[in-house]
Amino acid sequence: MAAAGFLPDVRDLLSMFVDGLPTNSFSFVSLYDHILTSLNEPDDALLPNIQEFFDHVIRLDNNVQ
Repeated sequence: MAAAGFLPDVRDLLSMFVDGLPTNSFSFVSLYDHILTSLNEPDDALLPNIQEFFDHVIRLDNNVQ
């Protein structure tokens, strides 16, 4: 995306991230809802850290397996 000149902002990244989450576990669905709810924040500074969500998903995935 960066090579094409499209640099996504934090909201775009979070949105793309949740679109790729699995839907086979309540934990992932709960995380999906949490992230989508956070996108309603008016200020980008109030958005969650995407790296923390990456780490959280890895831990959830390890627990599911």
